[in-house]
Amino acid sequence: MDIDDICPVSEALDFFQRKWVLCLISDMFNGCKHFTDFQKANPNISNSVLSQTLKYMEEMELVEKHQIDAKTCNKKNIN
Repeated sequence: MDIDDICPVSEALDFFQRKWVLCLISDMFNGCKHFTDFQKANPNISNSVLSQTLKYMEEMELVEKHQIDAKTCNKKNIN
């Protein structure tokens, strides 16, 4: 039996173990909503790693991705 099967704390630690997750959560609390906001707040993260981390957070149902109408804005909105 795996420790994650019996310990929710271990499962949570596995989730937050990803390097950028806590940074991005902090950025969200500080008002970041758009991909470019996260890029500006974290200049040391590559676009591909940022994209992968946001996708991971979406898959884990921590964030939802919303498309903004291209006529009003070209940004993707993360809530």
